[in-house]
Amino acid sequence: MSDALEPDKVVELFNGARDLIAGGHLDEAADDLRTMLPSARRMFAEDPSGTRMVIVFGLVALTQALDERATEERAAALREIDATTSGYDEDEVLRGVPAQFRPYRLRSLRRLATLLLDTGDLDGALAAATAARDEALLIEPGTKERDGLDREEQAAICEGLLITVLVQMGRTEETLEAGERVVRYEEVLSSRDPEQSELGNACLDHGLRLLDAGRGEDGVRYLRRAVEVYRGQMASDEVRFNLALAADRLGVTLAVGGDPEEGLPFMREAVEAQRGMEAPGPRELEALGGGLRNMAVCLGSLDRDDDAVSAAEESVAVFRRMAELEPQWVDEVVSGERLLAEFLAGAGRLDESLELGERGIAEEEERLAKDPGRSRLQLAESQARLGLRLGRLGRPEAGHLQAAVAAYRELVAAGSDDLVRSAGRQAVSLEGMADLYRERQDGERLAEVLEVLEKVHELDGASERSAQA
Repeated sequence: MSDALEPDKVVELFNGARDLIAGGHLDEAADDLRTMLPSARRMFAEDPSGTRMVIVFGLVALTQALDERATEERAAALREIDATTSGYDEDEVLRGVPAQFRPYRLRSLRRLATLLLDTGDLDGALAAATAARDEALLIEPGTKERDGLDREEQAAICEGLLITVLVQMGRTEETLEAGERVVRYEEVLSSRDPEQSELGNACLDHGLRLLDAGRGEDGVRYLRRAVEVYRGQMASDEVRFNLALAADRLGVTLAVGGDPEEGLPFMREAVEAQRGMEAPGPRELEALGGGLRNMAVCLGSLDRDDDAVSAAEESVAVFRRMAELEPQWVDEVVSGERLLAEFLAGAGRLDESLELGERGIAEEEERLAKDPGRSRLQLAESQARLGLRLGRLGRPEAGHLQAAVAAYRELVAAGSDDLVRSAGRQAVSLEGMADLYRERQDGERLAEVLEVLEKVHELDGASERSAQA
């Protein structure tokens, strides 16, 4: 005896499942859809063009009803939507059926790519994202009013998903090629509606990826363009934030590349954009504090020490306010005060610089006493910086340098992640200590520093190799 349902019963179950989904009864809806789909499949096998809508809509409803944890069943349903929204006969093509089902096909392919990405199936995610992109390119230009889909808009969305997959796979060149295509699609969309365009975001994202890939000149070009686009858009907080991000990264890149004079105006623009936020949250305040710090470093490199002090003081004030609400920002306060102490010394305000250094060490020692699990790296770095400053002034360093070396030795032995991440910066401090002991002809202390320095250099090299891999 056949278990096949009559077509009317299939439709009845489908309509009932939609009502159950609307009412939030997802498990019951999924059960009804599982009951009707085998019969819908038989109908589709016998008459694809006549029953395609039944099977596709049933599968779409099933993906809506399934629990997020039912990854295998959801993936199977999404793959089946892919299969049943292809292979059209000639008559269906002439009647425009592929375009009618394209929204469901695109959505299912994107959802499948995302699901597979989340479950670690990168090859499957790549195939689904690529298929989605190719499907988007089949949309006829200028048919949005009729079909509800815009070719460039959908292609840009699919390329963005493809980029996410390619980044996970470490396929840099293909990622950059996809980024170029997104920019081209967004250029077309911008020509239609500049205010709603994502061109600035596309240029920003692509510029940042180019910088990460070591293509500085190309990265700078796209960041410049992002800044120009954001300047021309309505000044919402989101636009201000993105403008600040693009301008700050552009300014820093120019400054590090040897042109701080050109980079400085962009850093100022970034800071002003952040200051103009109407409702700044932690993300925006972090960007403001970081932008002020970057500007302080640039001003210091131009020997504008007083201006550098002002920017660094404001940066510390921002992070201190954040740390009062969330202790996670304490490290930004500590590192910011170390930088401020250096700028104070450069501005000839030595007593203030040394006082700030001593106070910073005392406060960090108090934090360590309250939280024994806290990393000693911040204390070691503060002791090293203050000890070097005192030593270069010919003043007693109150044991700060020896304490720093001892702390670095412990961190190396423990394989501290914090030390690995900042090994290059810590090596600079240790090299300064080594130079100081050479000048003093203190062979015993020099040997201790060089022993630790060698291990820190090894950590720095291992970190670089890991990043390249």
